[in-house]
Amino acid sequence: GLIGGSIALEIKKQKLAHQVVGYNRSKKGREIALRRGGCDQVYSDPREAVRGADLVVLAIPVLKIPALAQQIGKALQPGTIVTDVGSTKENLVRKIHKIFPSEVIYIGGHPIAGTEQSGMEAAQLELFEDRWWIFTPIRSDAKTKNGIRKLKILVENLGAKFVQMSPQEHDHALAAISHLPHMIAFSLVDAVLKEKGGKFLKVSGRSFKDFTRVASSSGEMWGDICLDNRSALLKMMDHFEVSFQTLKKLVSQGDHRKLENFFYNISSVRKKLS
Repeated sequence: GLIGGSIALEIKKQKLAHQVVGYNRSKKGREIALRRGGCDQVYSDPREAVRGADLVVLAIPVLKIPALAQQIGKALQPGTIVTDVGSTKENLVRKIHKIFPSEVIYIGGHPIAGTEQSGMEAAQLELFEDRWWIFTPIRSDAKTKNGIRKLKILVENLGAKFVQMSPQEHDHALAAISHLPHMIAFSLVDAVLKEKGGKFLKVSGRSFKDFTRVASSSGEMWGDICLDNRSALLKMMDHFEVSFQTLKKLVSQGDHRKLENFFYNISSVRKKLS
């Protein structure tokens, strides 16, 4: 897909690996990976794709990752580093550690990068430039520390900024800065669709399109994220509802000064974000 394909393209461009091998359930996806030069070889069987690998990146929708891990577990050689790019971590990390042999070094990962597009067709170079890449190890043995060191070198070569968190902290953070904004974007488009049958969408301007860009993202991926990070996401949705109700009350009261102060305070915080 977009993330896995972009990783492969960047590794190939920078010659960071002797060989890049890909697995995709879709024949079309495999053909595109070869045509775009992201992979030296592609397989329809994930076990064949990981044999002899030093590093394996699992880049599929998050709820599908455990089943794929189950398939490849016995084909991995001792010392192989395995990471993923899933948008949720707590449940995933716990499941994966139960699946892989102890000789395999698994470290959960998540690059904070992407677009509303999906598939190998959307893969692009420099996708990770100056983006955070979060890793969520739960072990602190020598093998894991060595794996973290190697992954840090890799992602920094891809242009990303390395950061380490617990799986729980990751899921809380992503519920706030990624998952909630996507829910708001989906809901906003839905609300406008229900007003006059969506007739106003045809005159929407750049602000609406920019704000709701992520609402054209993969439904499969976002269904997985919602279910796997349900608790943290619901808490953030509650917080948003409180804030929105506060703003709604200010609008209802018609108090210009209070509205101006509300907007000024939030605007000041937003302007500080790089």
